[in-house]
Amino acid sequence: MGSNMKKIIVVFFTSLFFSLSFLFSQESVSVKWPNNQVGFTASMFTGYGLVYGYHWSDDFMTKVNIYGFGEMNNLPPNPQALLTTIGLEFQYNIMRSRYSRFSVFAAVSHWYDESSEYPYDYNNSPPTYFNIENIKRTTQVGLGFALELLAWNRLGFSFEGGYLARFSSNSGFNNTYIQNRTVYSYYENFPIWMGFGVGASITYGF
Repeated sequence: MGSNMKKIIVVFFTSLFFSLSFLFSQESVSVKWPNNQVGFTASMFTGYGLVYGYHWSDDFMTKVNIYGFGEMNNLPPNPQALLTTIGLEFQYNIMRSRYSRFSVFAAVSHWYDESSEYPYDYNNSPPTYFNIENIKRTTQVGLGFALELLAWNRLGFSFEGGYLARFSSNSGFNNTYIQNRTVYSYYENFPIWMGFGVGASITYGF
């Protein structure tokens, strides 16, 4: 683990300690938080996009988020892209007050990223055509801590950080067409990454 990553972890947990000391200095009270929350999220654990959260009880909460993006362009080199993410997170409250709660969480998500293009080179005679495609599939799992602040009994601001493991499967090809000859090029790899992850979201409760 690099020195920069260690500094980030120290700063995060130091800030978290002082924030919790202030937020929970008053006696925790049993209050009814909104059962449903909907909003937007950006998280290294579960992805980004729309998020929906449901409080099963005073202690347990589940979050689901989903995102999708697609692109098709008819102009050369005809780029196409598809990106989707879906994530699931389980939270258990350690401390909860009227306007804040601190929880541990476990998260899992799957990311799919596909891109392709069909460029050509007219400088050659006859022209050279290419067919390039890349596909990246990633599964992520994480454990950590989350802090949520509630404003006006409805608006939630959530921040999370913890340990993240990322397992990817990357593949693609770059085919070259020259006259009546085709040159095929294919690759495949399976990288694994582990480290510190963060996330944030804003939601409206009802």
